[in-house]
Amino acid sequence: MARRLRLDEATDLFLDHLKVERGLARLTIDAYGRDLARFTAFVIGRGREDVDDVTPADVTEFLIHLAEAGLAPRSRARTLVAVRGLCKHLVGERWLEADPSELIDAPRTARRLPGVLGEDAVSRLIAQPPTRPAAGATRR
Repeated sequence: MARRLRLDEATDLFLDHLKVERGLARLTIDAYGRDLARFTAFVIGRGREDVDDVTPADVTEFLIHLAEAGLAPRSRARTLVAVRGLCKHLVGERWLEADPSELIDAPRTARRLPGVLGEDAVSRLIAQPPTRPAAGATRR
């Protein structure tokens, strides 16, 4: 019988890979660790303890769980990046045959609009003398 890999062991191996082989910053690894700990707890809570027990439905329902818990779309997207990285790593290391996160779409994040100047700021801007001559102006 082939050896099975527990989710918590897989997470530790992946985080070590990020630190040693990819050289990611400590804060990035810490963030991935928190995201993957949350994912692992969710999946283990569903009765799946080994990496090859995880299904695409588990990943989707985890993201739904995060949304229902009020996690912002940008944070959910970052969490999905961590889960995808773990799954891709496990496929590359041949612990998984297929990536259960492969077809999952990232949550849509709203683009922030630029700030708007108030009336006072616009008035001050218009009142500023030009810093260079206007085009077509002649010098005396």
